[in-house]
Amino acid sequence: AQFPQAAGQSLSQVDPFPASAQAALLEGPCRGAPLVWSGQTVLARIERHAAERPGAPAVTFAGDTLTYSDLVGTAQAIAARLRDEGVAQGARVGLHMERTPLAIAAILGIMVAGAAYVPLDVAAPDARKAAILDDGAVDWVVSADPQVVAGRSAIALADLPTPPVSPREPSGPALPQGQDEAYVIFTSGSTGRPKGVSVGHDNLGFHVEARQAAYPDGPIERFLLTFSLTFDGSVTGLFCTLADGGTLVLPRALDMDDPERMAALIAREAVTHTIMIPSQWALVLAGAAPGDLASLKSVVVAGEAASRDLIARHGALLPSTRLINEYGPTETTVWATYEVVRTDAAGPVPIGSPIPGTSAFVVDDRGQLAPPGTVGELWIGGPHVARGYVGAPSLTDARFVADRLTPGAPEGARLYRTGDRVSLTPAGKLQFHGRADDQVKVSGYRIELDEVATALLTDPRIEEAVVVTHRASASAAPILVAHVAGASVPSADDVQQHARRHLPAYMVPHRVVAHDRLPKTAAGKVDRQRLPAPSLNPVDRVAPQGPTEEAVAEAWSDILGIGDVGRFDDFFAIGGGSLAGMQVISRLRRALNVEAELVDLLEAPRLADFAARVSTAKARQGPATAAPKRRQRARVDLGALKS
Repeated sequence: AQFPQAAGQSLSQVDPFPASAQAALLEGPCRGAPLVWSGQTVLARIERHAAERPGAPAVTFAGDTLTYSDLVGTAQAIAARLRDEGVAQGARVGLHMERTPLAIAAILGIMVAGAAYVPLDVAAPDARKAAILDDGAVDWVVSADPQVVAGRSAIALADLPTPPVSPREPSGPALPQGQDEAYVIFTSGSTGRPKGVSVGHDNLGFHVEARQAAYPDGPIERFLLTFSLTFDGSVTGLFCTLADGGTLVLPRALDMDDPERMAALIAREAVTHTIMIPSQWALVLAGAAPGDLASLKSVVVAGEAASRDLIARHGALLPSTRLINEYGPTETTVWATYEVVRTDAAGPVPIGSPIPGTSAFVVDDRGQLAPPGTVGELWIGGPHVARGYVGAPSLTDARFVADRLTPGAPEGARLYRTGDRVSLTPAGKLQFHGRADDQVKVSGYRIELDEVATALLTDPRIEEAVVVTHRASASAAPILVAHVAGASVPSADDVQQHARRHLPAYMVPHRVVAHDRLPKTAAGKVDRQRLPAPSLNPVDRVAPQGPTEEAVAEAWSDILGIGDVGRFDDFFAIGGGSLAGMQVISRLRRALNVEAELVDLLEAPRLADFAARVSTAKARQGPATAAPKRRQRARVDLGALKS
């Protein structure tokens, strides 16, 4: 009855989504507000602030502040040093530094020199760093101190003189333009190696202006940067803040590991804006003392799904602080859609609408626009779509396709196929429904399970490997489980140690299950449905030994909401995640007066091993001093906030 014009036709011939309906979508909810990039690069904006307000605070860290004059002057000195080392326009330079003011200056200095920065995880194994440097064609690496990074000599930046900022000489080296490459960030790759996403200065400049257009309530004043420099989420905080003339607040590792310290830092630094993954923001809300978060004007949550419970808690505690749910892959310069969240709404939290100047389409299996309410793949278009993957033309061609959907799309415009499954709600908002492949998110990290399996297969004793995620309970964080097979499969400890030599800590499997052969389907592929669930606890639980192990066991039991914990239990295998780990670290620092760190738990997740690291840290500190007085916190149910 709905298609009278189709009378007498077979069902397969009926078009349930006529051209008129598609046109309404293409010009409506699939398109962001109009926006054209001005052509001004981020570097030009930052240098302008340094010239107009040289004494304004640009970066603050652990009580020290770098002014805009200091920051740009140091960046110019670094650029001169790099040119002396042979770095030319269009080169790529690795950044092997912790998150400090010098690292921020180094990023800008690399870009001023006309090169693209390639951030490296300082804690990653050398094999992974070498793969990134090789695949990214990176010949230079900058570091705070002289050292060798994955076989390459580093250019040390320690004790670098800071010259006064002077106007740019017309005859001197020009700043990079829109067509130049700004940075390359490597993400987990399904081919077994990380893949590098190339982002241009035009992409980055548009990113900044799209954010200003989306949130036209004034510039960023003081931004707390919680993401690692190797994570694309750092791009927003770093460049949008400095392009606005604001102050970038860098936390110490101790602050990042402790939600209460994070909340206190927000209060101490009068932070106005920040971005966190939802589970981390939930812990900060739980750890905040009354008034700690009062300075916040806007909080963005991104990187994983946001729950209505978190939204309601934010609304109850911070009714005047805007909460935004953002979505976007590295391939679209950090973000692609956004939703200013109503804290009183019900149902799943949408990822919202396209950012200004862009398009976001729900596409069916035929590559055509899908009707509202139908789940399809999200394809994204606009000036923020990255160049592609470095050194991987076939992968680039597969994921970045010609834009045949955006009305009036310019010649050469492309759409990025995200692999994410979404639908369009009746209100015209995008709703996330998961992945179409094996990519997963664990504590906000994007992980290709095939990359983990490929790393395991470099051990000649492992003939087959497949990696899956598993949850100990509905509320527990997902863990990585490796199923391995072979004639002489190594022990679980050996498999994990091998993984640590090739992968960052967050990609090391938490559990290993050995098989003679992996179960197969009739087509010869691994039958994941027949893979057994891992044994999450030792068969014979051994009670904790000594006061440190007992304190750790009590913390794990209380925070994870489980019963007795044994000395050989694995924190992640019994339901823990990195965000729950933050709670553990926070509690132990107060209970034992010890400066333990989250990395200790990530690298030594078994209770006895982790407790040994805590004891070592305590021994290094010397005689105990009085534990800091516990601050009064907001009344929040921690049990509902576990990662």
